[in-house]
Amino acid sequence: MMKAYCARAMDELACELAVQHDAELQAALKRIGAELVNPFRLRTSSCHDDPCDLVAENSRLLLAADVLLANLSLRDYSYVGAIFELAEAVAGGVPVVAYVGETSLADRVYLQAHADFLC
Repeated sequence: MMKAYCARAMDELACELAVQHDAELQAALKRIGAELVNPFRLRTSSCHDDPCDLVAENSRLLLAADVLLANLSLRDYSYVGAIFELAEAVAGGVPVVAYVGETSLADRVYLQAHADFLC
């Protein structure tokens, strides 16, 4: 089964909405024989914990994935984490599919150069 890692906006989403989005994504991926390897998970510990553990775990999942799906479709959103994940995927040889929707991000040279598929 193909493993897909999804880079997306999560910081400002309510937990319930993030879980709902991921359930929809997981169902869509399942229909094409793929699985989401990094579904949203509630943090059970304090927000003051070292974020390096979360980043290290996500990096491990990303580099073991067959593809990075980057949803960069929100207007006026700073995709800091997703852009770091995109760069890590490129450096690690993981193909990148970037969805930018109606934003102007498709015009960005670095995104054009690094995404294997841009839509």
